[in-house]
Amino acid sequence: MLPLVIGGAAIGLLALLFGGKDEKLEAEKRGIERAARIFTPILEEVIQLEEQLKNKYSVKKECFNSLIEEKAKYLKKLEQDIPRYKKIYEMKLKYDIEESKSQCMGGITSTMGNSLMSSTIGTGAGGIIDGTLYRSPWEIEDAIKKREAELKAIENQGFENAKVMWEKQIAEHRKGIDIIKVKGDKESQELIKIYDECTYKVIELEKTVAYYQERVGDLGWVRLMNY
Repeated sequence: MLPLVIGGAAIGLLALLFGGKDEKLEAEKRGIERAARIFTPILEEVIQLEEQLKNKYSVKKECFNSLIEEKAKYLKKLEQDIPRYKKIYEMKLKYDIEESKSQCMGGITSTMGNSLMSSTIGTGAGGIIDGTLYRSPWEIEDAIKKREAELKAIENQGFENAKVMWEKQIAEHRKGIDIIKVKGDKESQELIKIYDECTYKVIELEKTVAYYQERVGDLGWVRLMNY
């Protein structure tokens, strides 16, 4: 299961998007770390399964049945959590955008999300974010959404690059499982097929959960937030 990278609050959205010297490098790093969070438990599980193989062409079927059941329950939880994460994220993004607009209109420097954005300055005619002057609230909103899309793409590329290395490691440690998947008895082949399908679905859903966690924290914490 996906280990939480954040114990409490995530970094403020605007701090994440505009608060560093090299946001693109940090975005790539988040993608690489996201892959590590997702694939480390999978690699550990595969290593344990290899050790449990009784012989070259059989598996401990009770173990696979148990893992498949656990993954099915976990998938259901992820499917329930994603809309909740998405809602909190959208609320937070909207809040930060509206705060930025307010600063632009009123010329007020204030706290953005959970972080004090010293690089965000309101002026009577517009606002400055990350050294760039925006002459209207709508330009600020467009800049925030554009930067989020850019960094998300970089994060995803960092993830995909790291994923290749993780998949190579996993393949090296599941040679016995793959032999059984092809040459084992029919029941064993079917169990491994279902196990792999569940694992793939977990990876896809955990990618989404990890993205939101990096921006709003874990659900146990965000329930305490007020908007």
